[in-house]
Amino acid sequence: MGKKLIIIIVAIAVAAGGIYFFVFRKSDTDKKQAVTYEYAIKDPFITNVKGSTKLFKTTLVLVVDDKKLADSLKNDTSKIRDTVLFVLRNLTEEDLKNQSIQDTLRKTLPEKLNKALDVSGIVSVRFTDFVMQ
Repeated sequence: MGKKLIIIIVAIAVAAGGIYFFVFRKSDTDKKQAVTYEYAIKDPFITNVKGSTKLFKTTLVLVVDDKKLADSLKNDTSKIRDTVLFVLRNLTEEDLKNQSIQDTLRKTLPEKLNKALDVSGIVSVRFTDFVMQ
């Protein structure tokens, strides 16, 4: 009888632990909801489309993980514009028509900007305008 009681108690403890783990415990991603800040670049980026007579226009918001960085970006406008325009000037019509171009730029632009500005806190970009004409 004693062994059966111990086995029942252990089974209940394991079941309770499983229920807690899968139902009640918040996942690490829920706990680590990253706080981000935005730096809106007011002037649009307008550039030639590589190998075409068309123009490309976009407006960006930089997403950063540090409020101090968001505040200091206004002092680096010329570096930001130069870096973004360098990337955009190399896009072709086919690139811009590709469904995944915005996702690609969301990865490429932060990498280039972080390197150019010697920071690591630019995590993404958001597009508020994205037009080829």
